Parts: sequence; structure tokens; C-alpha cells
Amino acid sequence: MLFLRTLLTPGLDTLATHVRSISVSWDSLLAEPIDPVDLPLFHAAAQLHGLTEPCTMTNDFVELLLHLLPRVHSLVLRPADTPSTYDTFLGSTTAGVPLPLALRSVRNLSCTWNSHYYGVTGEMFLMMMTLPNIRTLDVQILDGVNDALPTATSAVTTLHILYSGQSIKPLAPILRVPRALTHLSFIISIHATDVDLLELHHALEPQRNTIQLLDLRLTPDHRSAHQGVALTASFATWPVLRGLRCPLRMLPGDRPCTMRRLREVFPPNLCELQLFVDYAYWYADVLDALLRLIVCMTEVVPLLRKVAISGNCDRPVWMQVWSVCRQIGIELVPESEFEFAVVEEVGRK
Repeated sequence: MLFLRTLLTPGLDTLATHVRSISVSWDSLLAEPIDPVDLPLFHAAAQLHGLTEPCTMTNDFVELLLHLLPRVHSLVLRPADTPSTYDTFLGSTTAGVPLPLALRSVRNLSCTWNSHYYGVTGEMFLMMMTLPNIRTLDVQILDGVNDALPTATSAVTTLHILYSGQSIKPLAPILRVPRALTHLSFIISIHATDVDLLELHHALEPQRNTIQLLDLRLTPDHRSAHQGVALTASFATWPVLRGLRCPLRMLPGDRPCTMRRLREVFPPNLCELQLFVDYAYWYADVLDALLRLIVCMTEVVPLLRKVAISGNCDRPVWMQVWSVCRQIGIELVPESEFEFAVVEEVGRK
């Protein structure tokens, strides 16, 4: 409230043009009491921008703030409990209200909640994707995106999706919008949600020529292991894919690791790999298959230098994998320490 009051004070309003980065966390239903002396100031500003009067909830003040900052490059929004149906803090459902200044200039936008029970609507997400200067988008999605999206394109190159829904299907229309996506992470926040890996791979196909880093943290549908997914979910024709996080089931983890099969699955320029092993227990054949996979990959993917294994991997198992990786010149790192080192290099290019 003090910051808003400063921006609305005559003589100090030029301070708004110097704000390049801002992070806002708030509770939608609670608002700091407004001094009666300041009421005319806030109401006049809201009226000037065509916003709803009076300003009674914190959402109203966040919306007003976004209309006052014309040169924001990085914007982080952390609503505590705003339902997805009440999204006027972005000005997306208020009839006749122009796009807030902050959203016209923003390049890096993050909008996430502390709980997976909240998230943006499909309409709201599409609006974020098509902002005029947007390049990086980190967003929590709650409901689906209609397959019949209007013709739209996006300049987003880095897209991080925390998905709270129950189906993978909305991802396909989403990935038809960016023109040249280079970094994509897709995280399912509800661990009980099963994902059809074949359907997921088809959804990713439009971006295969530009994706450099792909991060898929999800729970695969165990039926997928019997639907030919290991043969179909091939990344071999992804020319610039250098960093990959994905379930082992998306690769030939349940099948014999022949050189021919691996060449049909792995991208030729892969440098870093993290595998999610979704088994309750590490049976001997699972471990043997994983070790054969890593050994064979040195022939198929000669640029591979770093591997991480996630799942119920106890220390003896991890040490066996570490020993094999050491012998063939691959660094095995703990899951908690795995980060894509190629991100900075890609960014420089």
C-alpha cells in the first residue's frame, strides 16, 4: 500500500518508470486498510484505468499496480488463494480494460500458487503466452485448454508448466502456440495422476526441431509399458536436444537394450540425462537393465557427460551405478544436485 501510494503521489509517479523487476505475494481476500485521506487518490487512479471501484480486496490493488509499471522485465506473482475463476488481478476478464502496462513490457513472467488446488484458467494462460514481449513463462495451470484455440502465436522460448489437472491432453494445443520453444519443463503436481507417454510424445512433436532442454517430471501410466511407447517415443530425430529429464519407461527401460533400439530412441547430441525410475523396489533385472542402458549409451550418445537417477534408489544401488558410470567416464550426480549445465551455454548462444 505504501508503494502504491508513492507511485500515485504527484512528483513521485516517475519512479514507476525505473522498476524493472518486481515480486508480489498476497492474500486475495484481505486488504490493508486504506487511510480515508488516500481513498480519493486510489479511486481516481482506478477510474483512470477503467478498473472496478471501489478498491476493496488485495486483488484490486495488484491489478492497479500492474497498470502503473510501464517497463517491467521480470514479474513474479504469488497469490496465496486466488481462485482461477477470479483472475482480474491480470486484467484478463474486465471488459473494456486495456492490457496492463507491466504485461505489455514483461519478458519473464512467473505465476504460481503454494497449493495445487489453484492455478490459471486456459483463457488466462493463453493470454500470458501471447503477451507482446514475453520470452520466459513459469505458470501453474489448473484447468484444461480448449483444443479449439484461436489462431495465435507466441514468442515464448522457455516454458515451465506446473500442471494441477488430471489429463495430459491440454498440452497438445498449448505446444502449437510457441513459434520456437527451446526450453520446456512439464511437472505434474498430483502424484496420483497417470500420464500416457505416447500421447505426451505426440504433443511434443511440433517443437522437436527447436527444443534444447526437455524436463518431464511426471508419473507415467503403467499401461504405457505395454503399448509400444519405448519404440514410439523416439528422440532420435530431435537435432538440438542436449538435456533430458524423463521417466525410464519413456525409453527402452523395460526392453532389451540393443544398439539399434537405442539409436532409435536417443537424440544424437544429448549431453545430460536424468532418469526417473518408477519402481517401488529395485529388482535385480531392473538394475541390470539400467546399467546396460548406461554402458550402451556411451556408443550411441558420445557427448553424454552427466547422468542422475531418481526414484527409490538406496545407497548400495546408487554406488553400483556410480561405479559403472565412473569406469566409462560419465559423472553420476545425486538427484538433488542435478541441474542442466547447458542452460547457460544455450543462453549465451
